[in-house]
Amino acid sequence: MAQLSIRRSLQNLVAPARARAVEFRRRGGLWALAPLLVLALDFYQAPILLEHRYLAENLRAEDLLYHSSADLGTTYGHRLHAIIGAIDDPAFLERLRPGPSTLVISLYRGVAWGAVGTGTSAKALLDLLARHSPDDHEAFLRQVAETRGYAPGTVLAFSLKKPVSLGSASIDRVLAVRIDAGEHKTPYALREGLAEVFQRAQGESIRSLVIPCLSVSWKWDANPAFDEYYSTLFQGMKSSRQPQDIYIFFYRGWPTFMLESAVSSFNSRWYTQRGMEHGLTSRLHRLDLRLTLLAASLCLGVATVYTELTWKKAVLLFCSFMTVALGSYEVLEKLLPGEQGDLFAGAKILVTLLEVGLLPLFVKT
Repeated sequence: MAQLSIRRSLQNLVAPARARAVEFRRRGGLWALAPLLVLALDFYQAPILLEHRYLAENLRAEDLLYHSSADLGTTYGHRLHAIIGAIDDPAFLERLRPGPSTLVISLYRGVAWGAVGTGTSAKALLDLLARHSPDDHEAFLRQVAETRGYAPGTVLAFSLKKPVSLGSASIDRVLAVRIDAGEHKTPYALREGLAEVFQRAQGESIRSLVIPCLSVSWKWDANPAFDEYYSTLFQGMKSSRQPQDIYIFFYRGWPTFMLESAVSSFNSRWYTQRGMEHGLTSRLHRLDLRLTLLAASLCLGVATVYTELTWKKAVLLFCSFMTVALGSYEVLEKLLPGEQGDLFAGAKILVTLLEVGLLPLFVKT
């Protein structure tokens, strides 16, 4: 009797919920799942919840030399790693994520190859290709010769026919930034070149970049200092949400004083970056898009209370909601200039909830 009573109680609880689910489906409630599918796809493409998450307060040169790599955290949606090695020694690939990565180097415009200088990223890459793939070595030299007259800041893209690989990690592509060695235009060329690198990464879905210290050398006084270089690099990161992994490459062959200077400058910029955050909500990755998609699903669900959703009504409501919601965020940014903290995010959430309650009224008939 007790079991029968429990079974009847469960049926009494389940039956109304089942009836509501059937009614919800009959009135087109399944359309509310569409924005959730888009949200799931966005998480699949960028499986990052927090835009900024710091695993290390600073980087130590001695620890980097000993461990050869360090995970630093996430900034602007990029997972940041520090590695040390030599480009002409593929052993550094052991510290990369599985799969293909893209190497960024600098090329000195108008300088003969013999004068590029030992230890530069381009010379090291050529030494590696000469041993690993002579065909890629010759093809890369030809492509560089054909573009020698390109302006500083231009990025040359080169795909390796024979990727440099070690284990499951590989370098299959090279992005070379044109630099004028030792000239006052170098900072401009570096800024424009890195901006294009990140634009390419975004447009071509590059998942992993290996970026050494481009154009920084003690041999040329006019070249950018480390402080200027890392400031430019972080500005480039801010402009894009690809790639997901960025490897800050330090040269193992540097003199001790230069490695310590590079690490110190990086730590200074890293500390400044951490101080720019304005609360937890401002650190959520793609907050506007993901909040709007989640609210759009809720909006479509609320609409089923007032009307049966056909596909035409669902598409109209979804497009209207996305337009109004994203537009309202821009209005809030103008009304609250410079505000990026939890208060600003709270205002977005409040406005979004109001839109969830009001917009379904327009599809009532």
